Amino acid sequence: MASTSLPPIIFIDANIYLKFFEARRDHLRTMLAALKEAEPFVFVTRQIVQEVRRNQHQVFARQVEQLLANIPSKLSLPSFHGDANSKARKQWNKRIATNEAKLKAIGTKYRGDAVKMGMKIRQSSDPVSLALEGIFSTAIEASTAELEQARLRRERGNPPGKRGDPLGDQLSWEQLLGKVKTGQSVWIVAEDGDYWDEFCNETALKTLLHHELVDRLGKSASVHCFKGIDVALRHFSEYGVGLKQLPTPKVQGQIAEETKATPSVADQVRGYDLTNAAVLQALGYNPATLSNPQFYHGATINPHLYHGATINPYALVGVGCPVCGKSVMSHFFEGDGLVGTLPRLVYTCSSGHKWSPP
Repeated sequence: MASTSLPPIIFIDANIYLKFFEARRDHLRTMLAALKEAEPFVFVTRQIVQEVRRNQHQVFARQVEQLLANIPSKLSLPSFHGDANSKARKQWNKRIATNEAKLKAIGTKYRGDAVKMGMKIRQSSDPVSLALEGIFSTAIEASTAELEQARLRRERGNPPGKRGDPLGDQLSWEQLLGKVKTGQSVWIVAEDGDYWDEFCNETALKTLLHHELVDRLGKSASVHCFKGIDVALRHFSEYGVGLKQLPTPKVQGQIAEETKATPSVADQVRGYDLTNAAVLQALGYNPATLSNPQFYHGATINPHLYHGATINPYALVGVGCPVCGKSVMSHFFEGDGLVGTLPRLVYTCSSGHKWSPP
């Protein structure tokens, strides 16, 4: 047990809970038993529970659709000899046609099973929802004061969360600050970059957030930060409260490999023009998802995300056209939008003049 009379606290962001619903996280789901064992120490807010419930089915469905899309429906091998009617080519493609039928049958069966699981996820009667039921039943509602503090945090542009987003991370953070006591040990598990400063592959809590916690925990504060629930619970078991339900080292290694093979949505689309419908379709996303503020597991999407940097298309509003001084009226992007160089952002004023920001 940590060297304090106060029980430790584990704070887990909604995006981490949502990973358990991802179709490709079979090994990660073995962590649910250890998480349930750590339940008495997990602090969860009503905001986090609602965010998970809003997005759990979409997270599952999106990956299932991607998996099904990767099953080839038609494959034809070319001839080595340039003869489209060669005997060898016909024999190869006859064999392929047999396997295509098998793959189609497998895909149909998989889709049917996925629909059944999706229905359970919608009703929160699936294994993951049931495993999280105990933790989520302890969710704390925000007070009026915490709600006001969260609004002020957003207006000031302070992390976590972004000024243009609905209240979410800001509210849960204010509730965490109200929960912790001097001398307590805190474990924070979040993938959202709003919490972290990253430098040379090292991750640390943003400076402002660190100072806010230390102000409440004391100078000898014990704050442990992780981007994955598997490593967080292993550390908690060693330095907080021992957990008997942790997976074996072999399974923990499989979780690590699974994580590498299944990048986050943000990693999957980084470097692409999300305003280009053809690019979205090539990535396996429906262009309509751009209008869905939950595209990133509950975080509002800025559709102008390129190579990890967000471009605000209205950054020059109020500055005026360099030709006539009138305000920006619209914007568009020049270029095909695929990985390479950034598409050029072009502004248009009410007089029709066009220019690009420096």
